[in-house]
Amino acid sequence: MLTTLVATTSTPSYQEAISIYNHLGDRCNLAEAHRNLGDAEAARGQTVSAGAAWRNALEIFTDLGYQDADAIRERLERLNEPSGYVRAATSGK
Repeated sequence: MLTTLVATTSTPSYQEAISIYNHLGDRCNLAEAHRNLGDAEAARGQTVSAGAAWRNALEIFTDLGYQDADAIRERLERLNEPSGYVRAATSGK
């Protein structure tokens, strides 16, 4: 319940951060904001929007050559498992 509450209240902040970092051309922080938005959406059980946010993060991290891309790929792979990411996010794993 607390995870969902935090995720619900943080989503607008991540969306605002995405807008700001995109406007500034700050790709590193833009990718991090997309990753965080994906995490928040996954915690709320919103796997479609989580996947979209993570794909945006993955594209940017890959373009920048950051190792963070590997962790994003893992999150996306868990989305393909039945309730894989949602279960992991709510159990703290």
